[in-house]
Amino acid sequence: MRICDSCHGGCCRKYNPDITGIDMLKIAQSMKLDINFFATAIPVDDEYLRLALGKKPLFIFTDSKKEQYYRFSLKMEESILFPGTYKCIFINETDAKGLGSKLYDNIISRCSIYHVRPLTCKTFPAQINPQTGQAVIFDPYKISSEEDNPAYRLCPGPVKMEDYKEFQEQMVKDLVAYDYEMLFFLKLAEKWNKNPDLSDYFIDFMEKEYKNRVEHITE
Repeated sequence: MRICDSCHGGCCRKYNPDITGIDMLKIAQSMKLDINFFATAIPVDDEYLRLALGKKPLFIFTDSKKEQYYRFSLKMEESILFPGTYKCIFINETDAKGLGSKLYDNIISRCSIYHVRPLTCKTFPAQINPQTGQAVIFDPYKISSEEDNPAYRLCPGPVKMEDYKEFQEQMVKDLVAYDYEMLFFLKLAEKWNKNPDLSDYFIDFMEKEYKNRVEHITE
């Protein structure tokens, strides 16, 4: 039995993952949903801004009088099975024991948009080492096993390399796509921030930018 089979979706509860424009557009198209239904712009504090400005896609919106930067993430909603905690809006959670499961006795969570999940979710828990170009995997279990609330514990057990043996090629492809899409969204943020506007106009702006992101060289 693979480690993910009995997962309660800790990473989908603990984090508000950064999403890109292509993530929003793909989810909207595949699920026939308005982007405003599932995506949200989260204001960032001064410390986050200091560390992330110029490195991550951050957007200025003129809805308020002060200059405020935002990052995009999937919306969260309160969990029914873990009262007082929150989860990704697209996570379906099931009480396996309550349903009489003979395999599992805990809460099982499944992503309802797995086929179009954001690149941040696809690549977790890996990243590309810029010095070596190799994919690096860290073990979420080691950094969250002491969490007070069980809802936010990331993995039911330690991650082993054999868990990824069959998926190495796809992992690298996803990581390359992640780096490209994050860079493109960063450039889009820089363009928007040169002449920021109300958040109501952002989606139209974003859709036009993605339609025109392939250049035609005629010379």
